[in-house]
Amino acid sequence: MYTFKIRIAGQSITVLTHDMVDIDEIASSWLAELYGDMSFISEYCSDGKLVLGIDGGPFDEHAVNGNGSKKGDCCTTLVAKALKVENDPKLIKIIKYIYNVDTNADGPYGLANTIKKLHYAHPNNPDFVVTLAKQGLSAKLIEFEPNANFTIGHLKQLMWHEDKEKNVPDYKLRGNEWSDICDQAWFDAQLAFQTTVMTEYQKVAKVEKINGIQDECNELTLVSMKTENNQMNQFARTSRGGKADIIIQQNNAGNVQIFTSKSSWPQIRLADVLRMLNYVEQELAKKILVTDWQELAAEGFINNEGRWYFFKNGNCIFNGSKTNPDVPPTRIPFNLIIEIIKIALDPNCFEPSFANNCKTGKCLSTAANPCPFYAYGFDRCRDIRRVKYMNAK
Repeated sequence: MYTFKIRIAGQSITVLTHDMVDIDEIASSWLAELYGDMSFISEYCSDGKLVLGIDGGPFDEHAVNGNGSKKGDCCTTLVAKALKVENDPKLIKIIKYIYNVDTNADGPYGLANTIKKLHYAHPNNPDFVVTLAKQGLSAKLIEFEPNANFTIGHLKQLMWHEDKEKNVPDYKLRGNEWSDICDQAWFDAQLAFQTTVMTEYQKVAKVEKINGIQDECNELTLVSMKTENNQMNQFARTSRGGKADIIIQQNNAGNVQIFTSKSSWPQIRLADVLRMLNYVEQELAKKILVTDWQELAAEGFINNEGRWYFFKNGNCIFNGSKTNPDVPPTRIPFNLIIEIIKIALDPNCFEPSFANNCKTGKCLSTAANPCPFYAYGFDRCRDIRRVKYMNAK
């Protein structure tokens, strides 16, 4: 967890949020500083703390404890609504940008992506990153005609304009210094990507083809690796990384993240993977509490003891992350996780002792003689039973 201080209506407030704080929570705290009043403090910061993007509070849009995510919202939109500034003409473009980059992705040299690069450039100084981010956000407030341009170069020019209007003698100094720090972070990240990341990737990444549905062929590219470097999953998606469709990455603590390339999303449905992971996790814990197929594939964690978080918007599955580091590592061995993904995504994979009948459209699983795959609720198996049921009618 990361904490930092802000002032709302003259009061010192401690913000609690996740590590590697991103633009969503930074902008939320920025809005609270600018527009918060004593009534906001009374309702949301009564203990002197403002919790943003974590713990299932009013400003956490993520799925928590079986409750789905707050659709159409991010932390910033929730704070803006609480402050009743969501329709302020000066803020509409800012809020929309933050929602878009929180639920999708930012472009090159956009402020949201720059914040990520700054975290890697200044890993021990998140307060510095927050300060730089707020300077970039504040620059947008002076735009005569608010627009969707949040690139570093545009924000620098806005700072020039603001300081020129204030008759600052060297009106370009502040904007230049700010953009120089941001540009250096991008340069460092790109240099690392071309050198150290590529070198490590070539040493530890395993690239293989697996059965699955991908365009006109029946193969997907799977990359698996054990590494602490968060840029590795990005490298895996490049041509030099094999143009991976699915990336499995395990850190030294044993936590695993499963990513998918956006270009492959139409072909990769993670529901079957998630059901099998959640069920096997419970089996290894010798404590099976959730068996409902819909709950096993639900967004977020399946319950308070769940170790796999389904991030639906990003079509990825996290057993902990940099922003949620306290999740216990999975009990499932890494090689078994790879096997689970291969089984779940292969449309022609059936339990060997039942497979001959499955492939002819017959499901012979019964209560007396259950198929070992039945508990996973694979879509392909349910399709067979659905057809069987309709024919019987």
